[in-house]
Amino acid sequence: MVGPPGVSVVAGFLGSGKTTFLNRVLRADVGVRMAVLVNDFGELNIDAEFIESHDGDTIALTNGCICCTIRDDLLSALRRVFSFEPKVEHVLIEASGVADPRAMSQTFFHLEQQKRIRLDARIAVVDAEQLPALGPRDLSLAHDQMSESDVVLINKCDAAERTALDWTRKEVAKFAPRAAVAECEYAGVPLELVLGVGASTPQSEQPDPVDHADEFTTFAFESAEPLYLAQLRQAAVELPAGIYRAKGVVALHELPEHAVHLNVVGRRARVDRGSAWGDRPRTTRIVCIGRSGGVDLEQLQRHFYGCAQAPARPSVLSRAIDWVRRRT
Repeated sequence: MVGPPGVSVVAGFLGSGKTTFLNRVLRADVGVRMAVLVNDFGELNIDAEFIESHDGDTIALTNGCICCTIRDDLLSALRRVFSFEPKVEHVLIEASGVADPRAMSQTFFHLEQQKRIRLDARIAVVDAEQLPALGPRDLSLAHDQMSESDVVLINKCDAAERTALDWTRKEVAKFAPRAAVAECEYAGVPLELVLGVGASTPQSEQPDPVDHADEFTTFAFESAEPLYLAQLRQAAVELPAGIYRAKGVVALHELPEHAVHLNVVGRRARVDRGSAWGDRPRTTRIVCIGRSGGVDLEQLQRHFYGCAQAPARPSVLSRAIDWVRRRT
């Protein structure tokens, strides 16, 4: 692992589908050592065959995941998780259904400034069936959860009536205009879309209720020619709205001895200096996940190939750089 662990936060009003989403994560082999912080084990449906050990507030799973409860202090829980050996590479935090998302964002902003974490994504789960029925106070909280998010999952689309689904779409567009938005059933989206990690086939024998291939497409870009930071940044800003997420390792002209990590999710984009290339091939590999039929893949290929063209004034990468994308 290079640098601090990645952290993803999942929020959503009570009953929106956060627990369903967490169960999907806990049943999957995400390819990294992950810790999942939850408010209570009680509602999670963890099959006994996947539990390697259970010690008080911590459950170790056979796929390498660790599941811990958050008691009164999130920071204490994080410190405990960060002390585990082998080291945790990614942390997924379930926010309480009534948690103040703005206060949480401020907390994670400070932790990131202190280089204790690397904030990967803030995810809001929205219940398309329930949202139109919320009272003014609860609806205001749901709006805050959307506005603080990089990714919004409009969940339970199969159960919502057409008028409720259309109304929910308008609310999400209004309060999360720059977030990546995906519609789903049973919180069924590719984990690569919402988490900054890879994901393989779930280990549970329970079939996934959603055929992701029909709804999402993956585009991979690879180049042995180094890219330029200014061009890469512009490419990230101009990614089509149909692209929900882009992530990869980049060979950068301005930093030839180090791999550079690119992460684009919703309205945020970030590049970080990684480890030295050493004996590894200095090759750029970027993967984009988007809506099927919503992206011209040939145009996207040209989009990234243009990053190898020298700008008038090359940039210098001396530290992490992040920015807000101006998506339309």
